[in-house]
Amino acid sequence: MNCEGWWEQPGFGRQTMSDLRLRYDNGLVQGLGRDVVGAFQIHGFVNATTTSLIKRYKDAHEVAYYGSCDGEGTFFGHWSIFRLGGKWLIKIRSADGQSSEIYNI
Repeated sequence: MNCEGWWEQPGFGRQTMSDLRLRYDNGLVQGLGRDVVGAFQIHGFVNATTTSLIKRYKDAHEVAYYGSCDGEGTFFGHWSIFRLGGKWLIKIRSADGQSSEIYNI
C-alpha cells in the first residue's frame, strides 16, 4: 500500500516520511520508507483499537510507535526513543498490485 506520513519532534517540527510502503496481512504490518534520518524498515501490528510499530533505521537505532487507528486507513499516536517523543501519523493513500511484495533496503 502506498502511504504518506510524518512524525514531529519538539524543536525540529514535522518531518515527512517519503517512499512509504506498507504491507498488511492479518493484523501484521511491515514495510519501508525514508525520512530525514534515513532509510528505515517498519514492522508491527494493527487491530481495531491499537497500533504498535517499530521503525528500524538501516545500521542505526529503533523507534517505537504506539497509537490508534480510525478504521479508515489512518494510524496515529506517539513515538518514543530514550527520553524523546512526539506525535506521528500514517495514512494509506492507495492499495496497489504490489502491496503483497516484501521490501528490502
